[in-house]
Amino acid sequence: LNQRNEVFWGKRIRTHSWQFPQGGIKHGETPEQAMFRELHEEVGLTPEHVRIIARTRDWLRYEVPEHFIRRDARGHYRGQKQIWF
Repeated sequence: LNQRNEVFWGKRIRTHSWQFPQGGIKHGETPEQAMFRELHEEVGLTPEHVRIIARTRDWLRYEVPEHFIRRDARGHYRGQKQIWF
């Protein structure tokens, strides 16, 4: 969220989809450490560029409906759990 109340969405390469920067948590990392690492890896931000103003209290879990999963990924696809900052 910047001073104009805008958020950053990145366009995915070779697709027509957009997403927030995101990624997995490495063994031994906290969700906050992973967030800073992923922001640096994906868009070059450092902790000096970021101020956490809120986060979800608990993990958010979801499963993608079967009809949205690519056929070649069916049977191998799992939903995710996430913390949002």
